[in-house]
Amino acid sequence: MVLVAKAVLLTMLIIIAIRYLCRHLKAIPVYDVSLMLPAIRLSLLPRSISTPFAMVISGEIGGTPELTAIFVILTGIFGASFGQLLLYWLPLKSKMSRGASFGLAAHVVGSNKAYELDNEVGTIAALVMVLTGIFNVLIAPLLETILT
Repeated sequence: MVLVAKAVLLTMLIIIAIRYLCRHLKAIPVYDVSLMLPAIRLSLLPRSISTPFAMVISGEIGGTPELTAIFVILTGIFGASFGQLLLYWLPLKSKMSRGASFGLAAHVVGSNKAYELDNEVGTIAALVMVLTGIFNVLIAPLLETILT
């Protein structure tokens, strides 16, 4: 539980620091998600699960399934590319936490990367990815009522 609190705190501090730098240094404009087109926002929502699930959810909640597929693929590539580096910095050392991180954040591409690291980590990543996909498909109708 302490590790989760540290990870959440670290993430919040990074977001605050980036927003501060962007506002005060004017280097990068602050991106306001509320200004995006609704179709793009709804297409981004299911990007952290595998492509077939994400496309179904995107279509159900009013997003564009093709655009969602692109976001899912980019999320997976980013997670597999930088996931190992991020896990090196975070205090997540158990095989369960590493596998769950890859499965949740980078879905299939992350599961393949996890298998490269260790068979047990890859198995956990694949299991978490499938369970997350099923859970999100069941939750999609509730999200539709909340977002529209």
